[in-house]
Amino acid sequence: MKELIIAYQWELFIFAEIVSWLSLVLFLVIRYAFQRFSISILFLMLFLGATVFELVLAIFDYQETGEIATFQMIIFIFVLYAFTFGIGDFRKMDRYLKDKIGKYRGQNLLTEKDERIIKQNKDPDYLAQKYRRTWLVHAILFVIVHLLFWIFYRPLDESFLPFFTDLSWIKDSEVFREPFVNQINAVWKIVFIIDTIWSWSYTLFPDKSGQSKKKGE
Repeated sequence: MKELIIAYQWELFIFAEIVSWLSLVLFLVIRYAFQRFSISILFLMLFLGATVFELVLAIFDYQETGEIATFQMIIFIFVLYAFTFGIGDFRKMDRYLKDKIGKYRGQNLLTEKDERIIKQNKDPDYLAQKYRRTWLVHAILFVIVHLLFWIFYRPLDESFLPFFTDLSWIKDSEVFREPFVNQINAVWKIVFIIDTIWSWSYTLFPDKSGQSKKKGE
């Protein structure tokens, strides 16, 4: 059984991710479209169960291999996302489905807070400011953690500023002395680059179409 779990750990992880996302969608659809609140809670519990299952997979893999590996890091990132930025994305999906299902049923399922947030999210200036703020928090965390990596796992006797400003470390996979730190660094660099492009796109390429239409009206 252990060998089987290790052999298919990626497939199990992907299956758990699919189950977790489907569970959230079904939770919202059943809650608002069918108004079966008690049944919808079961799908929320299924989401939590799938997330716990992913953590168990990571712990099991560590116990079997005795080392921190990429598989565990990826699960950690997905679980961390689920309970940080994922909460915000879930609320977006919640508002979207309440809006669409409410219009279909001829009811207003949105609260005053929901309507205020939806209106704000149509403002390109507000979106640009929001994403710059979240990116700044991510950037500060990124620098602080890599400063700690440098303090405890520095590759050479060099100061932090030349090390960090030397962009060769971005493509170098063997930056620090510890392999598991290099794995964290490799995954986080990709996530940070994607977040940077995505967040600053709202500032560099704002969508003014909605505002222009509103002013024309």
